[in-house]
Amino acid sequence: MLSVKKPESILVAEDDLEVRNYLDLYLRCRGYSVKHAENGSEVISQLRRGGARGISLVLLDIMMPSQDGIETLREIRRVDKDLPVFMLSGSSSPTTVVEAMKCGANDFLEKPVVGEQLVDAIRRTLGSAPAPQEGSKNGWRELAAARNLGGGQSWIQKMDTLLSRVGASDAPVLLNGETGSGKEVLARM
Repeated sequence: MLSVKKPESILVAEDDLEVRNYLDLYLRCRGYSVKHAENGSEVISQLRRGGARGISLVLLDIMMPSQDGIETLREIRRVDKDLPVFMLSGSSSPTTVVEAMKCGANDFLEKPVVGEQLVDAIRRTLGSAPAPQEGSKNGWRELAAARNLGGGQSWIQKMDTLLSRVGASDAPVLLNGETGSGKEVLARM
């Protein structure tokens, strides 16, 4: 009997919706399961409700409302001292990096996060590649549908073809459209 390994689950704790959506999309497309938290309180709440058993790693933004990342990291260590935590920051002063590492961070990544560097760091920390998920390569399609990025199957097929061509080249690309039409999501893809 063939058993399928459950995908590694990553908790993304980020108050910036665009960054959170980018990390969600990128990680899901690589076979990870993703959970979200908008602030440190939500992270701790999820961990205390028993969610730590289902979470393989936490991506934790340093600058968040109400409870910053360092304070949240300290609380995470009280709840689970072994749970891997990667700190994310748009401005990383040496003092902040040192403080995060002293508090138990496993890694420190600067924003904007480079997807492949993130996945490499996750693989090094967790010791394995994610389990393949059915439809994981189509994760952006699900996000496109959820974000209402376009209409119909033909649009998705056209975007799939275009993204595979553009993604394989070094050519600059200009995306234009109305606010909220999904330009940034497509650019990240």
